[in-house]
Amino acid sequence: MEAQVDNRDALEVSDRLEKSLSMDAQENMEEYSRLISEGEAVSKQGHIQQALNLFKQVYNIHQTPELQCKIKKTEVMSGNDLEDEDDEFVNVNNSGLLLFKELHDKMYDYQRDGVSFLYSFCKDGRKGRLLADDMGLMKTI
Repeated sequence: MEAQVDNRDALEVSDRLEKSLSMDAQENMEEYSRLISEGEAVSKQGHIQQALNLFKQVYNIHQTPELQCKIKKTEVMSGNDLEDEDDEFVNVNNSGLLLFKELHDKMYDYQRDGVSFLYSFCKDGRKGRLLADDMGLMKTI
């Protein structure tokens, strides 16, 4: 009989703990989603440093490789020096378009101009642009 009482107490404590943890997790995920949305919105408005601060707050809530990459890209866009000397990304023509350094270094100037031109339309929300040529502007990328 005493074992049943102890077992019920343990189950009750376990249930309370699970509910508490799930509420905390749900609140954290709501905060996570809210901060990500705010960060992306202020980034689109050009407030890169503010977006970076928001993304770092989000990273304290839940650390993911994708978020770490987003923070790194935002640091490059803001002009902050990164911890690593050889940056992984390069801001193409200061357009906000980030390419891997290895790829950027293989491109010609006119190719960089072409991709940054196309990116400017996407960044401004103007979709549906077409660039047709036979000069090797790296349209596939």
